[in-house]
Amino acid sequence: MITLSSTHLLFLKPLLKKEFSNIQFVDPGSIVTQKIYLKIKNKQSKRNSLKIFTSGDVKLFQTKLNKIGIKNKVNFLEF
Repeated sequence: MITLSSTHLLFLKPLLKKEFSNIQFVDPGSIVTQKIYLKIKNKQSKRNSLKIFTSGDVKLFQTKLNKIGIKNKVNFLEF
């Protein structure tokens, strides 16, 4: 059993299943979606917000987001 360990890797699942047919792949996306839904449904969230993080170049990422209309502040994510 292998977890995809990221909500944005779902597109790889069919390719991986084809290559490794004897392994079961777990997609965490549905679990994440359910938890977000429950938080919103139960109104634990005080307000809607979008926080953006990158481990790369903050200014470069901010510039790219601005070009597509996203003006939110980009924060550096340190490991």
